[in-house]
Amino acid sequence: MAFQHPNVKNAYIKHEGRFFAHPHRMVLVVETDLHTNPQHPDFNAQALADLINAGQVYVAAQNRKIEDFQIIPTNDRV
Repeated sequence: MAFQHPNVKNAYIKHEGRFFAHPHRMVLVVETDLHTNPQHPDFNAQALADLINAGQVYVAAQNRKIEDFQIIPTNDRV
């Protein structure tokens, strides 16, 4: 089951820790076109909350294979 949301541009699994060592963690990385900075004029709190809720539902449906998710904005320049 792929992670799908209108604002997701890319989603992939990241392995944290030593690759064959236990315990290791699998984290879903979600790249989005949403602005995550509340000070940005195009910030949309409801759209970001919807994305977070969709991530939580996806992680919960994976039967503890994926432990967490991380949101990365693709349009917020550092």
